[in-house]
Amino acid sequence: MQSCNGLLLLECKNSRYGQESYYVYNPITKQYRNLLIKRPFAGLCLAFDPLKSPHYKATCFTNDDQRVGSEYQFSIDVYESETHTWKHCAKLRINILQFHNGIYWNDGIYFIRPGGKSFCFYLRGIEDNVAQRIDKPPKVCSRGKRRGYAMESNGHLHFISVSLQPHKNSLSVFELNKDDRSWFMKYRVDLRPIAAMFDENYDLVYNVLGIIRGDREEDSTMMFHEPGKIILYRFYDKSFEVLVNFRREDYYEEGRFQYGFNDSFQFIETLVPV
Repeated sequence: MQSCNGLLLLECKNSRYGQESYYVYNPITKQYRNLLIKRPFAGLCLAFDPLKSPHYKATCFTNDDQRVGSEYQFSIDVYESETHTWKHCAKLRINILQFHNGIYWNDGIYFIRPGGKSFCFYLRGIEDNVAQRIDKPPKVCSRGKRRGYAMESNGHLHFISVSLQPHKNSLSVFELNKDDRSWFMKYRVDLRPIAAMFDENYDLVYNVLGIIRGDREEDSTMMFHEPGKIILYRFYDKSFEVLVNFRREDYYEEGRFQYGFNDSFQFIETLVPV
């Protein structure tokens, strides 16, 4: 479900009837912890920053099946690894139903929605029952369809806006400012040279798998996937290379993706106990 600074949040099916268990897992030490969630929830998010604490938290949003006008009421519970216990923190009223794909960044849990309301919860003040509004990510083009991805890397929160207009293989990477939570453009990428290299008639179909921000600007890269290939792109000099080629594998199907955005997670080594 999520990767957060070396720890993974896993959803595991217990039987063919659909019961699930939820674990925090460290792939380096092979240790895991069952979060013992007993009821359906609207969202679950892991928060861990080894530079601030050796302990992690998991935040669970549960629908209370109560509605006031256009707003729904949710319970917010937080699991703390330091005590291995759940704590009820707050009640929240908000006019959304799901808290999927939360991203931990800047001591908060961010929900970035290009077509709706974006907001965050700061963990230090989650008891205050307040969701902080975030500006919508900017639109790059006013016409045609677009696809958006929100992702964090090395202390930076990004939104990637992809234009789906024919013969316009480009994407824009926006970054969220920590001070005022405003968006600014960090990178503008023209993918037409890559399409031309692979003889794709300047119409490259792809999924963005991740951004890796380095400590130096010249070390920042992006990985994206077109059917049959995973490609690494370097922002600094606009160079690229094929990391993996699936086209000779038995499972390759012409024109079909092998992986989607939600199939890729950053891997970071950590020895923190869970």
